[in-house]
Amino acid sequence: ITAVYNGDSNYASSTSSALNQTINQASTTTSLTSSANPGTFGSSVTFTATVTSGASGTVTFKDGTTTLGTGTITAGTATFATASLNVGSHSITAVYDGDSNYASSTSSALNQTINGSSQASTTTSLASSANPGTFGSSVTFTATVTSGASGTVTFMDGTTTLGTGTITAGTATFATTSLNAGSYSITAVYAGNSNYASSTSSALTQTINQASTTTSVASSANPGSFGSSVTFTATVTSGASGTVTFKDGTTTLGTGTITAGTATFSTASLTAGSHSITAVYAGDSNYASSTSSAVTQVVNQASTTTTVTPSWNPSTVGLAVTLTASVTPGASGNVTFKDGATTIGTGAITSGTATLSTTSLTIGVHSITAVYEGDSNYFSSTSSAFTQVVTAAPVVTGNPVSQAALIGATGTFTASATGFPNPTVQWQSSTNGGTTWAIISGATSTTYTTPALVAGNDGTVYRAVFTNSSGVAVTTTALLRVNQTPTVTTNPADTTASPGTTARFTAAATGWPVPTVQWQKNSGSGWNNISGETGLAYTTSALTVADSGTQFRAVFTNSYGTANSSPATLTVGSVAAVTNVAVGWGSQTANLSEASGGRLLPAGRNKTLPWLGIQQIALTFDQPVPTLAIADIQLTSAGGFTYGITSVTGSGTSWTINLSSGGLANADRVTVSVRNSSVASWNRRLDVLPGDVNDDATVTSVDQLLVSRQVSLTYIKFYDIDGNGLLTAIDFSLIKSRIGKKLP
Repeated sequence: ITAVYNGDSNYASSTSSALNQTINQASTTTSLTSSANPGTFGSSVTFTATVTSGASGTVTFKDGTTTLGTGTITAGTATFATASLNVGSHSITAVYDGDSNYASSTSSALNQTINGSSQASTTTSLASSANPGTFGSSVTFTATVTSGASGTVTFMDGTTTLGTGTITAGTATFATTSLNAGSYSITAVYAGNSNYASSTSSALTQTINQASTTTSVASSANPGSFGSSVTFTATVTSGASGTVTFKDGTTTLGTGTITAGTATFSTASLTAGSHSITAVYAGDSNYASSTSSAVTQVVNQASTTTTVTPSWNPSTVGLAVTLTASVTPGASGNVTFKDGATTIGTGAITSGTATLSTTSLTIGVHSITAVYEGDSNYFSSTSSAFTQVVTAAPVVTGNPVSQAALIGATGTFTASATGFPNPTVQWQSSTNGGTTWAIISGATSTTYTTPALVAGNDGTVYRAVFTNSSGVAVTTTALLRVNQTPTVTTNPADTTASPGTTARFTAAATGWPVPTVQWQKNSGSGWNNISGETGLAYTTSALTVADSGTQFRAVFTNSYGTANSSPATLTVGSVAAVTNVAVGWGSQTANLSEASGGRLLPAGRNKTLPWLGIQQIALTFDQPVPTLAIADIQLTSAGGFTYGITSVTGSGTSWTINLSSGGLANADRVTVSVRNSSVASWNRRLDVLPGDVNDDATVTSVDQLLVSRQVSLTYIKFYDIDGNGLLTAIDFSLIKSRIGKKLP
């Protein structure tokens, strides 16, 4: 088949592609009748076949499987006449052979009876009480036989016996409800008797329609909740079998098999909202399909719970806190994190949790909640609030100020700091310049007032220590000076020296304001100022024997008074003088050289001796010394402590001072004094700071780093803290334990 467009003034003609159209043969039906049934043996019987109008060709007439003859179709019928049938019953069919346009078909069988010539012929006709009938409903077949005939009639479905009926007043009946839906060829066969020949009715096409059904559907939970199971139950007309399809609109949810009149289907997959649910019964061979009325199934959003936890609590201001919200599994969308009513930020839910990391929380207390916004299937929910504490370590905002006051008055110091939680405060005092600190009992406010001052309070330093859970802050120190007259604390010592050498005298005094110093001498005519000598130490010019017996003293003066030291007597004679000093620690020794301020230091150093546990001090004299004893030696700390000496060994010009166990182990300014009638008076100071390898007068991590980097490299004596001749991890561990130490 093609379609040809002829074209017009604007469009050209065109022809479609060919379509291969197939036309199948039309179906046909063939029915069969007899001119005499029953017939009489020897008499002609004409069989007439009626075929679907339009069909052409021939019809073959058969007795069972035996061909009786053929007839040509004319005006829809074909006939065949025969007198050759024997007495008895014959199953006659008409078979249409088909042609090019019409398919073949075979009639229902006709039960043709041929009687003997002595019986009266009969006719039997058949009627139905309901045609078409309905499955399950009763149909009564009534056979009417020639008047006078008696006996029984057998009712047949094709060749299958349905039942029998006894003739009464010319009719016999048979009622049945057992016919399934479909089409049946029903005949009534009169069996005959001694006077009446048998006969068979024409076939009656009995139609049995499917029984109508009704279907209803119900929900086990309406409204339901998202994620919860709902069971739909379809109830179908009793007796129906097969399956029911459950639908949401046009979408199939699933099927259920009918048992005892019902079919069920359960699902938890319905989304939140309204759903139009129907149950569609598919029907079976006897029952027609049917669809229930729609049930509106409401599925509510599922309830949710939300909880929120922090990564740490309390946290420190400026550092990130991660908030984690856990939401009912299955929920999707976002969670909003709030501080009170203020939104901090949002996080998307992944695998049931949403997180937010923030550094925006300020110092203080925060009420944190997590608000799940909900989605199409899950309701929103808000967590319980938890209290997030954001702390800050104390920061000093105000330091105490140094001051001076009179004896009997008080000193007041004030300090301040920020921090959260609010830091506590504890005042401390130190009487040794900050080397050690003592807690002042009860001094826990930002202002501290001393008790009435006494002279011994002079030089005390104070500080405030602020503490909270996040840290500690310490103020700078404030010095308290007590205004008082000078008091001599160190008197110059009698000194013996050789002619041509010098003698050195030292003195010290307390007092505030700091007293001035003026050295004086008495050569036998009274005390006179020594011009220009106003320091704590005085060194004479080169001595002569004539200077022997001269006395020296220091005069200390401030605005509150004057104090004179005890006089020191100079003896000039031939005595030994110290020419060299060395120290020993561990297995190591080092020579010391004269430095400013009466100090002794190793060559190349300006401030400190860095070694731990100096055990020996070796003295070399310019001439032999007969004896040197422990009583001739004194080692005094900056705080007035006297170090123990176990022995003094040696002879002639070489002598060694052996210190008690531990030696010089602490940061200290140690004064070494020698007093012996055979030795020129001598005192020098050793500034000992174990661990100060870089000679900056403070032990720090820099010292530790320097030593750690030098381990296994070139040996440096100043780095050998323990004096074992090697640089090892022990040396920088000793430094680490002393970080922060400095000279008093």
